[in-house]
Amino acid sequence: MKVCHTVNAWTLHNGKVLLVKHKKLGIWLAPGGHVEANELPHMAAQREFWEESGVRGQVISAYKSPKAGKTSQYLPLPFYCNLHEINKPRGNTFCEQHYSWGFFVRVTDQSGFAQNLEETDGIGWFGPDEIDDLETSEDIKNEARFVFQNFPN
Repeated sequence: MKVCHTVNAWTLHNGKVLLVKHKKLGIWLAPGGHVEANELPHMAAQREFWEESGVRGQVISAYKSPKAGKTSQYLPLPFYCNLHEINKPRGNTFCEQHYSWGFFVRVTDQSGFAQNLEETDGIGWFGPDEIDDLETSEDIKNEARFVFQNFPN
């Protein structure tokens, strides 16, 4: 079974989460996508966040890490990792599973806010009272609820 590594970039800004409507899947979800060769997952989250929304952001760790020494660098930690079946084409191959990291992203510049017309059928900011009515999976609704309750200050 082919496993692809993917990321999702979740932000909470002015009391709302940023979601895109995925063109191929037809559902609302956090900006995200595949981790490219030689790319660290948190950097992929920042890239995908910007590519799909035009919004610049900085990944922030969901948890505290030990103090870095001289031989290591501690990277931002995701707030979740999950594995889900996908069986969708990616180029000439098929992903059969996604091993996905969900990262918190703090907005640094939203002046470029715009829909990526190649990859999405919509973009928007959604409040907690709008999540239940979104056309998406229960897992994504639960992730959004988690973000509303746990996004770092």
